[in-house]
Amino acid sequence: MSLKRAWAVCGVALGMGWLAASGAEVGTRDAAEAGRVMAASEEGREAMRRFRIPAGWRVDLVAAEPHLANPVAFAFDEDERIYVAETFRHGGGVLDIRGRSGWPSAGYRARLGGEARLDREARQRLSEELLDADLALRTVEDRERMLRGYFLENVPSLERYSDRVKRITRGPDGRATGSTVFADGFRTLVDGIGSGVLARGGEVWYANIPHLWRLRDTDGDGVADERTSLHHGYGVRVGFLGHDLHGLCFGPDGRLYFSIGDRGASVMTREGVRLDVPDTGAVFRCDPDGANLEVFATGLRNPQELAFDAWGNLWTGDNNSDGGDQARWLYVVEGGDYGWHIGWQFIESPNARGPWNSEGMWRPGDAERVGYLIPPLANIGAGPSGLTYGAGTGLPEGWAGRFFMVDFRGGPSGIWSIGVRPKGAGYALTDAEQIIWNALPTDVELGPDGGLYWSDWVEGWGTTGKGRIYRAYDPEVVGRPEVLDTRRWLGAELRGRGSVELLGLLGHADLRVRQRAQFALADRGEVGALRAAAERAGGGWARLHGIWGLGQVGRRQPGVLAVLMPLLGDGEAEVRAQAAKMLGEARHRAAGAALESLLGDPEARPRFFAALALGRMGRVEAGPGVLTMLRANGDADAYLRHAGATALAGILGEDELAALAQDASVAVRRAAVVALRRLASPGLAAFVADGEASVVLEAARAIHDLPVEGALPALAGLLGKEVMEEALERRVLGAALRVGGWEQARALAGHAARGTAVERTRVEALRHLGAFDAPSGRDPVTGLWRPAAWRDADAAREMARRALEERFEALLTAGPEGVQSEAIGASGRLGLRGWEGRLARLAGDVGVGVGARLAALRVLGEWRDESLTGLMPLLLEDGNEAVRAEALRWQARLGLGDPLVPIREILVRGTLRERQAAFGSLAGVRGAAAESLLVEWLNRGAAGELERELILDAIEAGRSRDGAAVREALSRWEARLEGWAPLVLHGGDAGAGRRVFYEKAEVQCVRCHRAGGDGGVVGPDLMGLGASKTREYLLQSITDPNAVVAEGYENVMVETRDGREFAGTVQGETDQTLILNTLEEGRVTLQKAEITGRWKGLSGMPEGLTEMLTLREMRDLIEFMAGLTGEAGAKE
Repeated sequence: MSLKRAWAVCGVALGMGWLAASGAEVGTRDAAEAGRVMAASEEGREAMRRFRIPAGWRVDLVAAEPHLANPVAFAFDEDERIYVAETFRHGGGVLDIRGRSGWPSAGYRARLGGEARLDREARQRLSEELLDADLALRTVEDRERMLRGYFLENVPSLERYSDRVKRITRGPDGRATGSTVFADGFRTLVDGIGSGVLARGGEVWYANIPHLWRLRDTDGDGVADERTSLHHGYGVRVGFLGHDLHGLCFGPDGRLYFSIGDRGASVMTREGVRLDVPDTGAVFRCDPDGANLEVFATGLRNPQELAFDAWGNLWTGDNNSDGGDQARWLYVVEGGDYGWHIGWQFIESPNARGPWNSEGMWRPGDAERVGYLIPPLANIGAGPSGLTYGAGTGLPEGWAGRFFMVDFRGGPSGIWSIGVRPKGAGYALTDAEQIIWNALPTDVELGPDGGLYWSDWVEGWGTTGKGRIYRAYDPEVVGRPEVLDTRRWLGAELRGRGSVELLGLLGHADLRVRQRAQFALADRGEVGALRAAAERAGGGWARLHGIWGLGQVGRRQPGVLAVLMPLLGDGEAEVRAQAAKMLGEARHRAAGAALESLLGDPEARPRFFAALALGRMGRVEAGPGVLTMLRANGDADAYLRHAGATALAGILGEDELAALAQDASVAVRRAAVVALRRLASPGLAAFVADGEASVVLEAARAIHDLPVEGALPALAGLLGKEVMEEALERRVLGAALRVGGWEQARALAGHAARGTAVERTRVEALRHLGAFDAPSGRDPVTGLWRPAAWRDADAAREMARRALEERFEALLTAGPEGVQSEAIGASGRLGLRGWEGRLARLAGDVGVGVGARLAALRVLGEWRDESLTGLMPLLLEDGNEAVRAEALRWQARLGLGDPLVPIREILVRGTLRERQAAFGSLAGVRGAAAESLLVEWLNRGAAGELERELILDAIEAGRSRDGAAVREALSRWEARLEGWAPLVLHGGDAGAGRRVFYEKAEVQCVRCHRAGGDGGVVGPDLMGLGASKTREYLLQSITDPNAVVAEGYENVMVETRDGREFAGTVQGETDQTLILNTLEEGRVTLQKAEITGRWKGLSGMPEGLTEMLTLREMRDLIEFMAGLTGEAGAKE
C-alpha cells in the first residue's frame, strides 16, 4: 500500500457519508490548506534522531520546507540540482472512486429529488452507477465528460490547485541554498497527480496525468519557459488516487521508460497508432522526444518506479490491492502480462478480488501455473514506491548490483535492499532486508556524490505542506577516489570529449557513467568506437554498452545493425543475448537464420531473447525451432514459456496455432493457447476439449476473460460436464450468460439443479439466469466493464423463465437453502407467475430455511400478490425475528391494513432487531398519524427514554421526513447529542460490519489489519481487541487515530539526562518506566525520572475514514470489532 495508493483512504474529501451537508464544496477536503507550504523549522533535523540507518552511516538534511512540500518523486541533473514533483492536488482536486459515497455534487443530487429522497437503497444504486460509469470509461475525454456531468457547480473547486515541479539548488556542502517553481499550472479537471520527474541535458520530463511533458528552461532563470506535451491520454478513469503516471527512467537502449497505474491509458502515438490499455497498469517506452511510443508490458496495478540493472533488465515493485494479496517484486520483460486489471479490485463475492486471489495470481508459486502471466519473484514490502539501483560506486562493498526500494506505510516506513540472482531465463530472489527505517520516504535515488537520497513525506497520509530530502551515507565510502571520479564524470560535459576517452568510460565502475558515455557515442553516431567495445573479448561491461549503443544508432541507420550479427555466435552468453535483443527490437530480418540457431543455445537467456526477436520480426521459418524450444522447456521456465508463446503469436497464423491442439506436448499446447490469447482468436475453441485440465483452464481464461466472442459458444458447451474445477466452472457459466441462447438458459438451470455441483456455482448459475434478459455490464468473473452484445430482452427473459420453470420445483424441494433462495429471487426477477401459491406456502412454512422464506416474501411483495393479505398476520406473529421484521417492512410498504398497528406494538415490545426494522418501516409510512408517532419517539429519544441501540435508527427515520413537526423534534434531540458516539457505539450488525472490514473498497481495513485471518501486516492483528478495549476506544481509533495508538504501534522519541536518544515503539509503560522496542538496541527499559524529553510520532492509521463510512456502517464496524474477543493470531 504505497503512499500514492493509500492517499484516498485519508479522504479525497468526497466520501462525506450521507449525513454530510449536501452543499459542501466537493473535492476540497482541507482546501484552504491544500496549497500551503510551511515555514522553515528545526523539525527536519529533529526527525533524524528517529531514523534507523546502517552502523557507521550518517544522515544529512539536504532540503526541507519551504524549499519543497508534499514530495512525490525527485531527480538530479548533471549539476546536482534536485527537481521535485510536488502535489497540491491531492486533497485539492484529484478524486478517488472510493470516495464516491459523497458524490456527486449537491446540484446533481437536487435533480434526483434532494438528499432527503436518497434513502439507503437509492444511495447504494447511485454508488453502483458511479462505479459502473468509471469502469466504462475508455478515454480521458470520457472521464472529463463524466466529471462535468456529475459535479456541475463543483468543477471550479476541482481546478483550484496545481501540482508543480520545484528546482532546488545546492551549495558546496550539498545543502539547499535556493529553490524555484520550475513549472506549474497543471490544474485542469483531468490533471494529476504529478508523480514522476527526470532531468538530463537541460531537459526535464514530467509525468502528470493525462500528459507526459517535456520542460525546458532556455534562459537559465530556474523556470521552464518551454513545455511540450509528448503524449496525451493517460488516466482514462478516476480510479484510485495515486495510480498515476510515474517511473521515468532511461533504458540501456536510450529510450524513455515510464509506467501508468491501473487508471489506464488510451494514447494516439505520433505515428498515428492508438495504444489502448484502459483496464490495467502498464510500462511504456518511447524515444526521448516522444516518438515511437509503444507498450512494453501490461498487467500491473501501480508500479510506482522502474529501475534497470547493469545487464539491462527492468524491475519494479507493484502494489497490492488491499484484499489479502501482497505486493510483488517483478522482473519486467517485453510483452509481459503480469495479471492485474482494475476489474479484480471491486469483486467482493464469491471471494474478494475474484481469481486474482482464488487462483493465486500474485503468489510466486501459484502464479507460475497461470500460463499467460509472468510470475513475481517474491512478495516484498507493503507499499512499494521509489526504486533505485546500486550502480557500482557510492555504497559499501557488496551493495553494488542491489536494488533499493521504498516501502511507504503511512507510519514508520523505510527502504529495502533487495538482491537477485540469475535463474534460467529469469531471476530469483536471494535476500531482502530493511536498511533504512523509521522515516517516511516516497522516492529514493543513488546520489551523484554517493549514498542514498530520499524524499520524505514527513507524516501521515495527507498533505502537510512539508517535505524533506535526506542523504544517508557511509563517510568512509563517499570520500574514496572511485566515488569522486564517478561524481566528476556524472557532471562533466561529454559533447566535446574524444572517442577514445568515451570508449574508456564504457568500462567505468559505475553504470551511470558508462551509460552517459554510451549515449554520447550513440548520439554522435560513433559506430567505430561502439563496435570496438562490443567486439573486444573480455571487455566486460564495455561490451554490453557497445552493443546497446550500436542498437541505438541502428534504429536511425539500419545498416549499422549488421555489425551485431557476428556477436550472435560469441563465446559469452550475455553478449549473444544482448545482440539478439537489439537485433530483434530493430526487426533486423537479415539476422533471422542466426537467431534461429540461438533457440537451441545451451544458455536460457540467449534462447529467451532470440525467441522474442524472431516473433517480433515475424520469421515464419522459425516456427519449428520455437516449438522444439517449448517442448524442451516443458513449462519449467515461465520466461521461456512467455518468449515461446510470444514468438508463436508473431510467427504462425491463427489456423496454424489452432492446429497445435493436436500436438503431443502439453507445454506446446499451453503456449499455443497463450499465443491465441494474444491474438484474441476464435481458434481458442479448439482447446476447450483438451485432455489436459491445465490447457482447458488456460483456454477458458482467454475465451471468457478477454472475451473472445467467437469462441464463447464452445466454452459454454462444457456446461454439464460432471468434473470441473471451480475456476473453469465459473468461466463456463459466464460464457453461457454471455452467449444468451436457449441452450445456454437450459444449461444454467440444469447446473443449478445438479446436486453434485458446488453450491456457490449453483447459486451463480441462478444469478445468471435471473439476469439473462439484461446482464450487468460488469463481468461477474473478471469485474471488468464488458457489456454483452445486444439481445432481445423479451425473448431472453422468456427463455430464462421457461428454463427455470422446468427445474423450479426440484430447486425448491431438493436444493440447499442458498440455492432455494436464489431460485426464488430469480423467479421474481423473471416474472415466473403461476407459482404464487407455492411461494406463499413456502413463506409461511416454519420448517423451511429462513433465507428461502424471506426470498419468497420479497417476491410476493414485489408482485403485490393478494396472498399476502391473509399471510401477513401469520408472518407478523412468526417465531423467527427476521421473518417478522421483513413482514412488517412489506406491510408498511404495501399498505396492507393499518401498518401503524404492528409498528406501535413492535416499538414497545419487539426485540432489538424488530424495533430497528420498525423504525425503518415507519420512515416509509406517509400520513399525519405516522408523523405523529415518529414525533413521539423522537421526543422520547430527546428525553433519554430510548435504548442506545435504537438511537441511529430513530434519527435516520426522522431525517427521511420533511414535516415541520418531525424536523423540530429531530432538531431538539440532535442538539442534545454529544458527537457521534451515541449513534454508533451500540446496535450494529456484526455480520454487516465484517463485510465493511473485509470488502468495503472505500476504507479497506484489511489492507493493513488482520482479524485473525487474512489481511495486511502494517497494523496490529485486531483479534482480541473486543476483549481488551471499550467501544469508545474503538470509535476513537477510527475517528481520531492519532489520539489512540495500539500498543506496540505508538512511535516515540525520548531523550535522557545523559544525552542519549532512543526511538522506537512503546511496548509497555508504568508510572516509573517506559519500555521501548528500538531498532538499534532492541528492547530497552528506561526510568521515567531520567527522561528529559519525549515526542510522539503519528499513527500509521489514516485519518478521514469517517468520510468514507455512513453512520450505519460505522455502527456495524464497531459491533464487528467489539466481537473480536479471541487471542491474537487465532482465526475469527
